[in-house]
Amino acid sequence: MKRTIFIFLIIVFVSTSMNGTLWAETDTLTVIHINDTHSHLVPYGPKDAQGTGMRGGIARAATMIGQLMATEKNPLFLHAGDLFVDDLMFNKFFGVPEFQILSNLGCEAMAVGNHEFDLTPDVLKMALSQAGFPAGGFDILSANLDMSQDPTLATMVKPYVIKDVGKLKVGIFGLTTEETNAFSMPSPVVVTSCIEGAVAAVDSLSSKCDMIIALTHLGVSVDSLLAQNVPGIDLIVGGHSHTVIEQPLGVVNPMSDTTWIVQAGCFYDYVGRMNLVYNTASMEILDYELIPIDNTIPEEPQTAAVIQSLVDTLEADPRYGPVYSQIVAEAEIDIEKNYGQQYKDTPMGNLVTDAYRDTTKTDVALAVWGFISQKLYDSPLAGADIFQTVPYGYDQQTGYGFRLMTFNLSGLQLLMGLEYTAEESKNTRDLYVQVSGLSFTYDSSKPFGQKINYVMIGDELINPAEIYSVTTNSGLFNFLGMAGLEPSDPQDAGITEYEAVRDYIIENSPINYEVEGRIEDTKFSGVNETVAHIPEKYELSQNFPNPFNPETIIKFYLPCRTYVTLTVYNMLGQELKTLVDAERNAGQHSITWNASNLANGIYYYQLKTKEATISKRMVLIK
Repeated sequence: MKRTIFIFLIIVFVSTSMNGTLWAETDTLTVIHINDTHSHLVPYGPKDAQGTGMRGGIARAATMIGQLMATEKNPLFLHAGDLFVDDLMFNKFFGVPEFQILSNLGCEAMAVGNHEFDLTPDVLKMALSQAGFPAGGFDILSANLDMSQDPTLATMVKPYVIKDVGKLKVGIFGLTTEETNAFSMPSPVVVTSCIEGAVAAVDSLSSKCDMIIALTHLGVSVDSLLAQNVPGIDLIVGGHSHTVIEQPLGVVNPMSDTTWIVQAGCFYDYVGRMNLVYNTASMEILDYELIPIDNTIPEEPQTAAVIQSLVDTLEADPRYGPVYSQIVAEAEIDIEKNYGQQYKDTPMGNLVTDAYRDTTKTDVALAVWGFISQKLYDSPLAGADIFQTVPYGYDQQTGYGFRLMTFNLSGLQLLMGLEYTAEESKNTRDLYVQVSGLSFTYDSSKPFGQKINYVMIGDELINPAEIYSVTTNSGLFNFLGMAGLEPSDPQDAGITEYEAVRDYIIENSPINYEVEGRIEDTKFSGVNETVAHIPEKYELSQNFPNPFNPETIIKFYLPCRTYVTLTVYNMLGQELKTLVDAERNAGQHSITWNASNLANGIYYYQLKTKEATISKRMVLIK
């Protein structure tokens, strides 16, 4: 009898420790999830015959979400953050109608994303207040926000919540990326450690819930670290990196079971649906799918009527006009945002920076990858399509985003800035620089201070002592101090970034941009990436550095595939070294030469093809 009672008490203890209840409940539920919707209420992307975008749109998503909520057992609808910024709908309405629509659709929780703090916590509080928050059943979550200096926001944002879903108690906690502190404006709120926030939330929830969901705005790589290091999380519903995870990613935690990670892209492109069963303290996925939201899905009529009313109101604002309904230009191809391994200039980066420099006529224009939001599609373009590529910041006068700034930097400071971005972009991809009027090569494998090896301003080697005029947007201008730069004579260019890019696209429509090789990481030279830039003539650039000791880089350009030799001579015309003796493709090429076996002096290098012969001088000083 005593043995029976003892075994019973052990079972009770184990059950209580693992599940927070005397006996673990068993039930199924369906997690419906979206993330990074970024105010894309109107369909976007390539347009159909009626001029309507073929991708996304909250009215189409509402149809699918409504169907799932009505037909799936125990649905739980979640949003992993970044509802703010990226479309003119935000600049006009600041997220209020999207919060209201999501609430009406039955969304039960949303994580706080980094862009929710782009315009300070005051705008987030205003939007939540006007949308009716705190709202019964729809909770805004983040477990790693220090809101002690903003008690009003603390009444609107919870660290976690417990939901009764069927027979199960489901604990949900939110997390916000720590990058918010550097790249948004959360003050006086501080984003603290996501790991510490997760540990505290799991500790609070584990004794009260059957299962725990982390609703994170961290990105897939950080989600994986979270899963590996914080035991007790059953499912991570993620956002921030805009990743399309077609099937749940399982990560084994050495102290607990597998944690599953899902993420559904961005912009209402997909709705995720996961059917799972919770049984005896473990979660099993029954099936999962990412459902594309496109023009094959009809719009939910009531939501569509709301969106049309919002469009009409926005277009009646004289600041905007018919930005959704009027075609102003055309893209001949998809103009991509993403970069490759070897060449880090992107089609959108080249377009945006060319637009800057065309507007301001400066020597150089600079942008960063993180301030370019999305690509342009091979399609007719309305103003809203163009705005979505450069939507960040907010200019109260125009209702658009960042303004353009011009200023001066010495060649030495430009070199310092490029060195800084080459180093920091290893960890923060948003800092990959984009350029116009300038080209450079660097080696990402080299230590900080030795990465940049070749910089051209126009057709000339950069002069560290010369002063160059520069254009950036106001967002990047405010970060120049992080790289130790001190620009002189800063001036507002009198135009927003969007207006400059829009006008440039209209002037040059139909627009066509590709990778041009403006920025090359020589660590990956030879990976056979496509470069669109084909020079009109044979070019041989000045070696860099010059004078040099003992290595230098020689760069040349070919307008077509041809047989080429590149040879080094001494002052007497004697051949010392053949660096190239082979056929080469059209485009740019760079060669590193080590002259450690030669004495100080002046040397010549010569590019020779059947069509051209070009020579230049270089100086070796040891």
